Amino acid sequence: MNLLSGEVSELKDLYTTGEVSRLMSIPIKALRLYDSMGILKPFRIDENTHYRYYAYDQFFYIDLIRYMNKGLKVSLEEIKFMLNSSDDYEILLECLSKHKVSVEKKIQELQYSNEVITEAINNLKNRDNSAMDLKIYEQYLMSRHVAVKNVNVSIYDIDLYCRRNEDLFESAISAEGNTMCYIYKKKDYKPETHDLLVSQIGYFTDKRLKNIEYVILPEGRYLCCKFRYSEKLSCQVIYELIKFASNNGINLSDTAIQIFERFDLRAKTKYEYEMEIQVLELGINSVSF
Repeated sequence: MNLLSGEVSELKDLYTTGEVSRLMSIPIKALRLYDSMGILKPFRIDENTHYRYYAYDQFFYIDLIRYMNKGLKVSLEEIKFMLNSSDDYEILLECLSKHKVSVEKKIQELQYSNEVITEAINNLKNRDNSAMDLKIYEQYLMSRHVAVKNVNVSIYDIDLYCRRNEDLFESAISAEGNTMCYIYKKKDYKPETHDLLVSQIGYFTDKRLKNIEYVILPEGRYLCCKFRYSEKLSCQVIYELIKFASNNGINLSDTAIQIFERFDLRAKTKYEYEMEIQVLELGINSVSF
């Protein structure tokens, strides 16, 4: 039996579109859509009134279509194809297998979203609301991996290149967390113009994919400073870190990392984002990068 034609094995009662809508708890618009797409045609259309009537036996197919679409997340186009191919089990198997892959990808996407949102919630709970007084401090950090995009642009133009929804990995599943960074080379700092050249934009991640450039931030002791973002203040913090290191006989790596959250729900403008610049201290047990 062709499931799309409206043929039934035994005619019982006929129901108007409104009655089917009420009895099956389905919007009239959905029934009309099924009709227009050729998924399920009314059993009969009155030539005079143009009323659409459905047979009792079609209720089963309406319920099946709704379940596949709403419960199993199968698109209406796929449902139409599968119902038309209901006698060919190989085709049905192929269709369902492809849909299973699609569902698995969506699950991974939702898992990623859940992880990032959880991280954002924890960051909000643990956020330090104390004043950003440009205090310089040291902290020991473990090795980290950053997927990077080369930009080589002034910090005053960085918003033209920074994309928080960047998909460096060219896949349906984003591999980045909620932490990003700008990467500077100390040699590119221009104190006379208060400008910084952002050499790379980075996305912290634990995943390793082919054709993606990664930077490894070594384990070690870092000279750090937190502040509320501004282009000018970013330049000033770099200057203060270099000055502090020079005054205290600390040899610094040529690379500075400016770390920030991909999205901060408390920040109403970019100038309310909390930043931290980190520069690796070079010592006998440290490795430059």
